[in-house]
Amino acid sequence: IGSESVAIYSTASVFGKAFNLIALPVSSIMLGYYASGRLVLNRKKYWSINIVMLVILGLFVVVTLLCGVWITGLLYPSLIEAAAPFVLIANVSSAIGASAQITKSAALKYAKTYWTLVIQGIYAVVYIGLGCYMVKNMGLKGFAYAVLIANVVQLFMLYIVCHMSLKEK
Repeated sequence: IGSESVAIYSTASVFGKAFNLIALPVSSIMLGYYASGRLVLNRKKYWSINIVMLVILGLFVVVTLLCGVWITGLLYPSLIEAAAPFVLIANVSSAIGASAQITKSAALKYAKTYWTLVIQGIYAVVYIGLGCYMVKNMGLKGFAYAVLIANVVQLFMLYIVCHMSLKEK
């Protein structure tokens, strides 16, 4: 994909980037709490945090559906026509990636170190492999779907590893 496609995708994902700006500091704060022992997770607390994140993610998707194209058009009037088809998928992908970052902080504390390396390795293979394949066959739309799939795969792997690493009570 060329520079025009990069500009289109970057424009389409502007909401998701804002979501990331909020989620990444939260992830760092949570990791600090885990490391200091001020927040100790069990499976129930872990899933409570993840359910809250999924609800926030759902609200983000609703806001994106309702006004994502409109606000993006206000910010980038010259690119909105090309970016509009990608606004939902690009922002959902970014938001899922941000959710994975928050979950990753629990994995860094509670899972064996090799699991985070395995997850990141699989994520990289899916992102690059699927990205190259889908860009070749579908262009920018393929890239958007590849990013979404890679982020969903990463999030679910983190869910599984963290769930298995935490104690029941």
